[in-house]
Amino acid sequence: MTAHLLCSGLPIDATAFVHSVLQFADRKSKMYDSAIAAALRRSLSGQPKYQRAVYSRLLPLIQTCTGLQQDWLLYVAALVAFYPQLPVEAKASQNFGSSCLALSKSRSKKASHDNESEDQSSREVTSTERRFLALLSLPGEALKTPLTALIRQMKAAENSVPIYYPQLIYDLIAWDHPSQYVQDHWARSFWRVDTEKTEDSNQPLKQTEN
Repeated sequence: MTAHLLCSGLPIDATAFVHSVLQFADRKSKMYDSAIAAALRRSLSGQPKYQRAVYSRLLPLIQTCTGLQQDWLLYVAALVAFYPQLPVEAKASQNFGSSCLALSKSRSKKASHDNESEDQSSREVTSTERRFLALLSLPGEALKTPLTALIRQMKAAENSVPIYYPQLIYDLIAWDHPSQYVQDHWARSFWRVDTEKTEDSNQPLKQTEN
């Protein structure tokens, strides 16, 4: 049985969507389209003209989705073009909290390698943690700018920082759920709390298909 991460209420397969974006946004792909990839990356600036430039390629893939779902799918497509990551088999720990933890460790390791003092290294880790905490407190409408800033840091990190984009799609769409279970799951991943025993069974983070 292959696990496919599906958004609650999302009528398309998030993993298949990311693969489709990678086909024309990843330089390693034989179907790489430099113009579309560039427009996707530029759309992270928030200028609508760049997002409109990719409608011909992306909207047919997401036409059955709601407006909110389309907005987050287009945003994540831009992130995929900016920092391509191949989807891997879904695991409970593969959320953005895990990615932020990897970034924190990478920056801490770099600080130690540069022969900084222990106090300086600790401040760097604290800086990443502050950004992550601030992110958790934001409403969905305010997420894009700080989230993009963190992903820019992940791309620039000395050690590779993985991002599981299908899970990110699910989480962003569900971000404003009243229970804030997505924020809780990210926080538990960042601070290494066992979510298997404490996760609300009424809020599944993934579904499976045979």
